Amino acid sequence: MLFLPRYTFRTALFALILFLWSQSILAQSPAILDSLQRTVNTISSDTARIRALCHLSEVLTIYEQKDSLARVMASEAVRLATLLRSGQDSIVAAYFRALSLQSLGTSYRFAAKELRPIADTIFPKALEAARRIPDRKPSLLMQASVRYAWFTGLRFRIDTHFKGDKSLEILRNEVKNILEIQQIIADQLNNNALRGQILLCRAFILTNDISQKVLLATEAARLYEESSDKQGLATVLSFLGYFSQLISDNARAMKAYKRAAQVSLEHNHLRTVAVSYFAIGDIYAKLADTAKALDFYQRAEPYTERHDVKFNHIELLQRMGITYQRRNELDKAQHYLEKALVLNQTMGPNLYNIIRSGQLYRQLGKNQAALEVLHAGRLVAERGSANQPIADFLYELSLTYKQQAETLEKQVGRGGFYRSAFDSALICAKGYLRVLQEGTPSAPTPDQLLGAYSLLAELSEKHGNIGETLVFLKQLRYWEKITLGADKSLEIAAMDSRAAVEAVEAKVETLEAKDRLQRAIGIAIGIAVVALVVILGLLIRRNNERKKTAALLGAQNTQLYQKNQQLQSLSEEKTTIMGIVAHDLKNPIAAVRNLASLIESDMLEERAEMVKIAQHIVRAANQMLDLVINLLDNNRLEEGAMNFHIVPVHLAPTLESLMWRYQKNAEAKNITLHYSSDAVSSLVLADENAMMQTFDNR
Repeated sequence: MLFLPRYTFRTALFALILFLWSQSILAQSPAILDSLQRTVNTISSDTARIRALCHLSEVLTIYEQKDSLARVMASEAVRLATLLRSGQDSIVAAYFRALSLQSLGTSYRFAAKELRPIADTIFPKALEAARRIPDRKPSLLMQASVRYAWFTGLRFRIDTHFKGDKSLEILRNEVKNILEIQQIIADQLNNNALRGQILLCRAFILTNDISQKVLLATEAARLYEESSDKQGLATVLSFLGYFSQLISDNARAMKAYKRAAQVSLEHNHLRTVAVSYFAIGDIYAKLADTAKALDFYQRAEPYTERHDVKFNHIELLQRMGITYQRRNELDKAQHYLEKALVLNQTMGPNLYNIIRSGQLYRQLGKNQAALEVLHAGRLVAERGSANQPIADFLYELSLTYKQQAETLEKQVGRGGFYRSAFDSALICAKGYLRVLQEGTPSAPTPDQLLGAYSLLAELSEKHGNIGETLVFLKQLRYWEKITLGADKSLEIAAMDSRAAVEAVEAKVETLEAKDRLQRAIGIAIGIAVVALVVILGLLIRRNNERKKTAALLGAQNTQLYQKNQQLQSLSEEKTTIMGIVAHDLKNPIAAVRNLASLIESDMLEERAEMVKIAQHIVRAANQMLDLVINLLDNNRLEEGAMNFHIVPVHLAPTLESLMWRYQKNAEAKNITLHYSSDAVSSLVLADENAMMQTFDNR
């Protein structure tokens, strides 16, 4: 994971925005340059011409970085203002002299480093002219404007300090003195906008604690809210977002940038719209949401192209190219990177422009061209610049050598050229970390240290130096916790789901009403769901009960069927028995009927015959009685109601009686019955009647 030291570049950019913010001039784009030049050439009024020349000078300085031409315009304005002394009243003459001298001092901001201190001789003259304005309030306001322009120049000299300039301590003391006087003027005028401006200046120069910068910018924004300067409010909010990004408080940064964009759109301050959309895109890019990043970059581009400094437009094009590379949309990436490179080549020979050229060559895969540009720029920086440009050159050189080594590895393997490029990448990365730790001149940001240790850990691991790799990884984890631990991505997602700009009170109330309605609907839906669940539960329970009842009825039906089968079997058995009984009774009954008929007919003549017939009737009746008794006994036996009277019974007499009863029948059938008994063993326990019945049935 590699991080570009982009905040070091943007620091210079924000310094430029600060100057424009304090002025009444609102240069809408570099495209107005021709219009301004025509205006200068056609205006006949000296005061209008002075104002147009100052405006043109500041546009050339800030937007085009053409300081030589800007000084020509500003010098002409000073000359014309000097001529006003004899022909105009003292108020007008003093005002325009102060204004023209301020523009001349500003034109040295981006001059060659040895020329920048000349501004220290011009701004005091501008202050002297401002003091000569008779009216107190216009005089104080002009003094504040001059001091702020002077402050901005000193701040740029601190950020890009070179060895031949005053020491950093002297420059910071001069800044402190300027701000102390500015505070007195703000109190005299009771001007909250000026007070907010001073707090923001202190945040930039007088503290290295980024959290303290955030607090100062927050208080400055509050003061601007209380003033009528909405343009200044938008700019302060953009700085609050910038400082919040430095400590990775992306939620606060997002909120500040969106509010800045809203205020800027409402008051037609389109340059801050460009800066805010650009910064929001950077936040999404850092969170790896490339789709949203590109969305905001594309929103920013038309505003940046028409209303912002060229340097910022180049950086935006570069960022779009890098984002398309991350999305593997290489044709689009090349288009934007080449466009940025062409535009960057029209800029002056500023060190940051040289670094940007090296970056763009590397991102286009032109490693050798990048190395040539970066080495040349590094030599210039080492001859007189502060540590910051040197650190940036070392970082870019390390990234370029690393990319060159990776390309060589793919093409020819890990040969001598590969090792040479890789060793150079590691040396430059270590040099970058060393310069950062020495101070640049301010303390390094967490993002810078995170990028340095991430690069060193990767290079050391590939180099095979395990000890160094572990040391760098330990530092990387430490700075990851600091940098990413404060990241409030969930808050960003929550804010992003709302409108593109911060909602006003009416919209908040509408959202709250909708939220209450949604909660009510949610509760109603919850109740309906619970009721549905209860009804479903009851239906399921009822269905289960029906199933149980059906199962029980099925079991009972099965039992009834089995009982019915048993009854049917018994009925059939009884029918069979009745058939047998009827068949067995038929003969005795017929015999009795026939014998009775004989008696009735008086055909019997002898008593002996009558006795014999009577005997036959008795025998037949006994047979019928025995059948009936057997049937009843059998029925009682089946029902379990048969009672047996078990008593000792002598078996021999019973068998003898039985033999006698069946003797004649046996003789009639030529059957001989034999019987013998042992009187000692003939005593048994039995029911005598049941035993006789059994013998008879046999």
